[in-house]
Amino acid sequence: MRRLLAMMMFCACSYAVAQQTTANYPSRPIRMVSPFAPGGATEPLARMINQGLTEKWGQPVILDFRPGAGTMIGTNIVRAAAPDGYTILIVAASFSINPSLYKDVKYEPVRDFVPLTMQVEFPFLLTVHPNSPAVNVQQLISQAKAQPGRLTFSSSGIGNTNHLAGELLKNMAGISLTHVPYKGGGPALTAVLGGEVSMLFTTVLSSLPFVQSGRLRALAISSSERSRHLPNVPTITEAAALPGFYVKGWYALVVHSETAPQIVTKLNQEIVAILNKESVKQKIIDSGVEPWPTSPEVARKFIGAESIRWRKVIAQLGIKPE
Repeated sequence: MRRLLAMMMFCACSYAVAQQTTANYPSRPIRMVSPFAPGGATEPLARMINQGLTEKWGQPVILDFRPGAGTMIGTNIVRAAAPDGYTILIVAASFSINPSLYKDVKYEPVRDFVPLTMQVEFPFLLTVHPNSPAVNVQQLISQAKAQPGRLTFSSSGIGNTNHLAGELLKNMAGISLTHVPYKGGGPALTAVLGGEVSMLFTTVLSSLPFVQSGRLRALAISSSERSRHLPNVPTITEAAALPGFYVKGWYALVVHSETAPQIVTKLNQEIVAILNKESVKQKIIDSGVEPWPTSPEVARKFIGAESIRWRKVIAQLGIKPE
């Protein structure tokens, strides 16, 4: 009986401490880990959130860049951190892709993390050099069929979303293309601008100025709907009669899976409020991506579905890291 009473008192005290801790959250600086290099698309998006949270709570939100190993270094730092809501991770599509691509991945997206919200979403443009003989996707496919393996496509690395988009196009159109991976989106874009490769799936954010200036030709967009920035560019499905083709990039924010639900809710509400501010929304849209604030549950379902989808694609196409 005494042992039972002692356990009940311990549990009651622990619960009271936990409630007090979450009620006072945040009481110290928050670290937001970016598994990407500084200067990329994630940085301005993260700083918008960080500024809003700092203004709201009076606690600094510090952006901590931890790139490397295909985003797995930063991801594992957050996985090993205390589940107290003071360490947030920025994730992208690679977060869902890596466990199906690499054997030594130490995390599972849905098991080890809980999403706070999706942040933004964006499609990819299928682009070619303006001197390319292909002025639409059907001509590009015909060219590839006439010269199997001769046409090349660059990417920001094996297993990245724009690589998988190229592999899907190959598979669904029944064509042979040669993949040329680069160390990052910048070099991959430079390669198609310089005519070193035949094509590239690239973000609107990166390619829009070059498309507008005529240094790139946009043939189609990878999403299921056209882009507000390039309304005259058809989707892959429209341009190539490939129903079901879609690839989109995205960013989300997650924390350790054992983080208290009250803290997850508090972070979600504040971050969603920031993303819904008209000034923030307009900045995001102007940058070439779309705001995507969601509930944690919507984000969890999407990330889980992405993990399943890419696992099937990687297995079906036999994609392996080099």
